[in-house]
Amino acid sequence: LILSQGTLAFEGLTAEAVRVYADVALPSGSRWEAPKPNGRPMQIMQARALDSAGKPVDEIDRGSPLVIDIVYAVREPVQCAVVALNIHAADGAHLMSVEDADQDRERFLRRTEGCYRARVTIPGGLLNQGLLTLRLGCGIPGQAVFDNVEALRVAILDAEHKWRPGFRGGYLLPDL
Repeated sequence: LILSQGTLAFEGLTAEAVRVYADVALPSGSRWEAPKPNGRPMQIMQARALDSAGKPVDEIDRGSPLVIDIVYAVREPVQCAVVALNIHAADGAHLMSVEDADQDRERFLRRTEGCYRARVTIPGGLLNQGLLTLRLGCGIPGQAVFDNVEALRVAILDAEHKWRPGFRGGYLLPDL
């Protein structure tokens, strides 16, 4: 079931309900930009889903690397800062998290003002086909959340038809 403002918007099988919900409620597109400054010490400014050549993608073959490019701003010195990328399947399952964390002793004491770029490459042949939602956040673990956005949605396809649909379940399907 999907409810919208207290009324029934969809009734059907779970897989179809997830697809309908994703089409309506989740972000789409290969690029996201912050609508305005959030007034906090750190902010995610931009995120892009790219192929290995740097071309924006809404969908990519599961055998190709997926690159997530993140631009964030630091507006005042921040200690122990973390910028995180969380990847979820369309059904909400959390697949993985990666972080740009202040673990370098020189930066551990203070992240200085400026504009930074973090880039994550997910190797081809790791993820099974399906829809991914990418959530980005920044802050100080256990103390403060400065930004938290569901920024992108990317479809992982099996263009080579290596696996029949439904043949191999699971979210991760590493090529061996």
